[in-house]
Formats: sequence, structure tokens, C-alpha cells
Amino acid sequence: MSTHCSTFSNQHSLPKLPVPSLQQTAERYLRSLEPCVSGAELEKSKAVVKDFLKPGGMGEALQERLLRHAETSKTSWIEDWWIRKAYLEWRAPLLVNSNWFLQFTEDINQSKVPREDPNGGFTKIQVKRAAHLINKFLDYKELIDSERLPPESNRLGNLCMNQYRCMFGVCRIPKRGCDEVVYHHSEHPQHIILLLKDQIYEFAVFDQSKNRITDGDIEKKLWEAIEDVQRTAMQPSVGVLTSDDRDNWADAREHLLSIDPTNRASLARIQSALFAVCLDDRNISSDLNIAHRNTFTGMDGHNRWFDTCMSIVLDRNGNGGVNGEHSPCDALIPSLVIEYALQDGLNPNALPTGAVVAGPKLLKFKTDPKLDKMIQDAHARAQQVIMDSTSTILQYKGYGTDFIKQYGKVSPDAYVQMAMQAAYYRAHRSVAATYETASTRMFLHGRTETIRVLTNEAKQFALKMNDPNASAQEKFQTLQLASRKHIENLKQSSIGQGVDRHLFGLRMVMKPGEGHAIFSDPAFGKSSRWQLSTSSLSESIKLSATGFGAVDPEGYGINYLPGKKTIRFGIEAKANSNASIQRFSDALIHVLNEMEAVCKANTPKAKL
Repeated sequence: MSTHCSTFSNQHSLPKLPVPSLQQTAERYLRSLEPCVSGAELEKSKAVVKDFLKPGGMGEALQERLLRHAETSKTSWIEDWWIRKAYLEWRAPLLVNSNWFLQFTEDINQSKVPREDPNGGFTKIQVKRAAHLINKFLDYKELIDSERLPPESNRLGNLCMNQYRCMFGVCRIPKRGCDEVVYHHSEHPQHIILLLKDQIYEFAVFDQSKNRITDGDIEKKLWEAIEDVQRTAMQPSVGVLTSDDRDNWADAREHLLSIDPTNRASLARIQSALFAVCLDDRNISSDLNIAHRNTFTGMDGHNRWFDTCMSIVLDRNGNGGVNGEHSPCDALIPSLVIEYALQDGLNPNALPTGAVVAGPKLLKFKTDPKLDKMIQDAHARAQQVIMDSTSTILQYKGYGTDFIKQYGKVSPDAYVQMAMQAAYYRAHRSVAATYETASTRMFLHGRTETIRVLTNEAKQFALKMNDPNASAQEKFQTLQLASRKHIENLKQSSIGQGVDRHLFGLRMVMKPGEGHAIFSDPAFGKSSRWQLSTSSLSESIKLSATGFGAVDPEGYGINYLPGKKTIRFGIEAKANSNASIQRFSDALIHVLNEMEAVCKANTPKAKL
């Protein structure tokens, strides 16, 4: 941790994201092509790159424009472009395709609360856990607002804390062609939204004197909302519209606004809420392979507002997690909020204080036959998106980071990435262009850069691990080489010297009608078709699973949690595609087992 005590005290001293040299990016780009294209394709790409780099050519012109743009950018030269192109212009549904999930472990006091059903399908444990989590999330927001959250740092220096401003009171708004994100953090909203049976309530979390209310007070108000939803006529399921294609949702929202002013007022309260809480009146199996689907998709896309930055999801057993909208911030930052919220157990005996708090207010929506049809169609499309998605939580319990460090002698992240390379080859008999997230938070408003995991060294390791004639020593040596190369690339990406964001920036400064073959080269497309899209979070004993959707329709989306004794993988792929979660998971387990034997075989035995 930094020695400064103020959360944002280091922001002014952070450097801006650099623009790499054109020659360096070209060299690294060509090296990244080598393991995934043929010799003839590589020679064509080299000629294309040579033309791009020639004196007075397109590359120099674009680089000069990008450097000028970077000089005039107040924060990061890529920030606005990246959010727009990577997220806001993407028209696919947030459901599965963009939103991430983080699954809780059980509360340490969960067994102390009865799970009976006192009212309308909702339970005491569910309500008590919701109240506790709401308050812990608000505690964390208070740390941010008061700047008592210590600023972060690592071996490279201080880290940007801007994403902490982008979690609470943040909502995505659908617009045809390109969405927008609204930020209410600085306005200090005093309400959340509560979703029950597809009905949406404005839920005050401060009393009339603007003081925080307690777990007991929140519980009391949650039961008031539950009682209200039992006796109130059900409104149409407006929330399911947020699961739809973004242009469809944008059109539906515009029509919703045109029907009655009540709808505009209700949407405004949703959009300004600190976060959402979704209580589901159904039992979900505790089996992670089933339970995570409720957090990830809502099973049927209902009782959710997918546009909200963070939504706490709990079933009748008190189990659940958080579903997050990706554009405002990366999942790492909310994961730290969740870790904080799960540190302490809920209070089984929390009592209300009698604080004067506004009652939960049902947000009203007026619809017409056209909107009702839009809701019906959105429901049908949500079911299809969910049916087309397969996902699993692979809990590998053979060993974890302790073993990797002691016997593998490499970075655990590099080790896991190489295991996935070998597993993909075993499952598909080919190598895969692979994306791994690198953090660029050492720069002002930094977010991510791509680590191109598939290197010549990684390919050699994948081949050796699938060669029955290769010795354990050969496999171990290729693991060492591949891991070192991976860490080298990770470090370069983390300091803003990656390939993909630079090439993206060069494309963004092209004028209408301009172009170059480097961007239309088939090898460029092949090398960035991420059949393995991967990311990881730090070891956690409070998170049981995490994941996101595959970015390629024939590929896998994999988020992994490397622990000291276990490694957990959240794996998603599309049904009826060449990707097979079962085949890949089986291959990954076998590869990890074999790597254990390889590492042990190459560990010198202690002398007696």
C-alpha cells in the first residue's frame, strides 16, 4: 500500500499512458503472428508491415497524429475511444456477452438463520444477508467518498484509483448505435433499487436526516417491500428489456418514454441508484455449476436490470453473487468491494432502531400494446441467448500456487496460461489466439492492455505436452521458456508497450477514406480472433467462482482464480459451436495433472 492516506492523493502524479514506438510495435506484432500463421502468410504480412513503416508512409502519418492526440488528452489518449468502441457501440446483449459475474461463498453465519418461508417465497436468511451486504457496500462507498481507502501501489509504482469512482451510482443507457454511461457518484444518491418478482422499488438507505440506516432497519424495509409486492398487481416485466440487443432496447426505451411521464421519472430513479439488489423467490441448487447461472443470467433474464454497474443477486437460500456491467470499470475493482463486504458475517439478531426512513416505493410503468409486445419479444430473445450459452465452474483441487512456485519454479499466472494452451491443443488439435488482460493502472485512468499469450514458446510447450515421445525434462524446459516469455510480455503490456491498443489507436486516427492493408490483412484478423479470452483475479477465499462470456462464437471465455491449494476456472462457450466445455475441461484437468508429474520429475531429490 502507498504511504499516502488519501484515496486520490496520487492521481496528479501518475504518468499518462505512453504511445509506443511504431518500429517496436511492428516488430512485436510480427513476432506474435509467427505461431498462428503459415510461412507464406507471414511473408505477406512482413511485406505489408514494411510498406506501413516506409518513410513518409501511412504508418508515420498515423503515428504523428496519434502522438498529437495523446499530447492534448487530459487523462488517457485511449480512454474515450476504448469505452466507445469496446463497449458502448457493441450491439450484442449485455446478458452473457458483456456482463461479468462473481459468486459468493456462504456467509459464515448463514447456518444460524432459519431458511423457512415466512412470506411469499422470500426467506429470513435471504433478507438478512441482503441487508448485511447492502450496508457493507455502503461502508465501502463511504471509504471512497471520505478518501479513507488507501491508494494502491505495486512494484512498478502507484496505481490509478479512478475506477473506484465508477461503481456506485453508475448506469448504462441504451442509445441506437452507441450507448452512454451516466455517473451519479458525485451527487451522492441515497437510494438503491430493489427487484422483487420483476417489480422495481426505489429503496432508501439513508434516513430523513441523511444518516445511514442499520442492518435491522434495512431488514424491516425489505420485508415491507416483500409484503407490498404480494398485494400489488404485477406490472409488465420492463427489466427484461435490458437483456435485449442494445438497439432493440434503445427503441423500446424511447417508446417507453413517449407513453407517459411516469416512465421517465421511474427510469431516472433507476439510473441514479447506487446499485441494485435482486431477490429471487426460488431455490437454486448449491451446486456451483447451477448456482452461478442464476447470478450470470438470472436463469431466464428476469428480475434484473443488466445496465446497472453492480447488482447483488440472492436466491431463497441466501446464496448468490454480483452481476456487473463492464463498461464503467473492470471486474477487479468490484471484486475488492465484494471481498470487503464478505469479510464479516451477517448479524443474525439485527434489530431495527426506529429510524424514520421513507418506505420502499414501487416504481410505476405505464405500457401499451406495442411495448407489451417488445417485452414479450425481449423475453423470447433472452431465452435464446441463455440457451445458446454453456458454462461451467471447474474447481481443480490437485494443487495450487504453492505447488507451482515450489516445483514449477515459474509465475502461477504463466503456468496456468500455458496449461490452457496445452489443453486447447489437446481438445482441438490446433493452437488458439489468446487474449489475457493486463492492467495499465500505473497510468492515469489506465484500464487494460492485451497480452498476446500465444507465442512461439507457448506453442512449443503445447506441442511438447501433447507429444508422447517428449521427455519430462523437455516438457519442463519448454515450460520454463514459455513462462519467461509470457511474463516478459505481461510486463511490457502493463507498462503500455503492448501491441493491440497501439494498433487500435492508429486505426482511430485514420481519416474517412483512408486505410492500409495492415488492418485488413487476414493474418491480423487471425491473430486477434480470441478463441481463448482469459482473465484472472487474485486468490480469494470469499469468492467461489467468477466468469464472463466468450468473445468469439467458436471460442471460450475463461476467468480463473488461482489459490494456494486449488485453481478455479469459470468457463463459457456457445452451444452448437466447435467449442466444447466438457472436452476442454477434461483436457485441462489431464494437462494440469501431467504438468504436476513433469514438475516433480524435474525437482532434485533432497540428499539424505
